Amino acid sequence: MHHATSRVAAALLLAAASLPAMAQYDSVGLYMFGHVGQSSIDLGSERRALDQFLVDAGATNLSSSLDDEDTAYKLGLGLQLNRYFALEGTWVDLGEFSYKGVANEGSLKLDLESSGFGGHLVGRLPFDYGLSVYAKAGWHALKTKVSAKGIAAGGGSASASDDDTESVGSWAVGAAWQFAPQFSVVGEFERYRDVGSDDLSGGDADVDFWSLGLRYDLL
Repeated sequence: MHHATSRVAAALLLAAASLPAMAQYDSVGLYMFGHVGQSSIDLGSERRALDQFLVDAGATNLSSSLDDEDTAYKLGLGLQLNRYFALEGTWVDLGEFSYKGVANEGSLKLDLESSGFGGHLVGRLPFDYGLSVYAKAGWHALKTKVSAKGIAAGGGSASASDDDTESVGSWAVGAAWQFAPQFSVVGEFERYRDVGSDDLSGGDADVDFWSLGLRYDLL
């Protein structure tokens, strides 16, 4: 009985000793990550401008609507430089947003979608038990495509599309929990500044991206 109790006590001590080691694990090297979540854009001023454009063009009894939320995702590769700093390269798809105006004379639908590559500098503050918070800032080259389709009340239609690539700034804050030596779950808020183009959509707007992600450290 004494030997059995000793073996159980030794096993418990070993398990307890391994917990701080897991909690204090810090990876220095390459890692991969993926995020999925919801993006949203503030197109209020663009909606008012488009409404006014249609009214000036002769539209009567105009009603309009916005679809300003969509599913977004990103994939990336990072380099953990030390316990506190990392560099990241990312490809992101911010989803699609749309405006629709309907009048007695017909309807107009405008779709806007953005995606592209970018990079971040990441600052990280680690805590015990695998928890950490971080902030990041960087730039993205986002390709924005705008598609328009007009349908006349008599049945005729016309469509057009164009795209433009611009550099936009972005920043993010988030928290991570490292639940295994090579895996962390991440929650993040990211803002992309001035997405869009004056030439294409009549203006630009910030896009917010709330996401959950998974990080895998390549040891």
